[in-house]
Amino acid sequence: STTTAIAPATDDAAITTFANASGVWKNGDFSISAVGGVNFTGHGGILNLTISDPTLKRTGDSTQLLVDVVDSDGFTHDDLAIADVDLDAATITKSGDTINIADAPTTLTEDGTVAFNNGGAPMYAAGSPLSPLNATLNVIDGNPQVTLSQSELLLGETATITVSGSGFDPATVSGTRPPLANKPAGTYVVLGYFAENWRPSA
Repeated sequence: STTTAIAPATDDAAITTFANASGVWKNGDFSISAVGGVNFTGHGGILNLTISDPTLKRTGDSTQLLVDVVDSDGFTHDDLAIADVDLDAATITKSGDTINIADAPTTLTEDGTVAFNNGGAPMYAAGSPLSPLNATLNVIDGNPQVTLSQSELLLGETATITVSGSGFDPATVSGTRPPLANKPAGTYVVLGYFAENWRPSA
């Protein structure tokens, strides 16, 4: 079989890494979403499975991995809860603002069995073990926000305006156009006068 990463995800033939991710962590619950994917092909074309845009989500005592899937039969399953993740059995360490999750066991959910369809019949049963999950999370306190030292000007007035930002992680923002397509693009602010119905060009 052949494994092909879909940028910005990478694959070294052993592990698929989703480096561009962001989310919210509050009161023990979190939802962290990444971009990119991985495609598996083989068995003379019978296998053609694409898994993309994973989300690690914890609510209460339950943690699941959600993904977008195009199965080998060509059917699309968006936000599919493909696996239960056992964080209690993982090795979790914290250093400063960085949290490392290592070797978290994962098992296939009942809903997730459709991802491995072969002619309409699932090839794996619910509860089947999947590869362990590893994650490194950089936690930023507070919400991203931009503040201005002055937001209104009188006609003809000249002023120096200071723009301040906090709570942003530029590494989690992926560009959509060359030369920064699918690469960390940072965050920027545009000041100016815009019509009420203005929007960016396509």
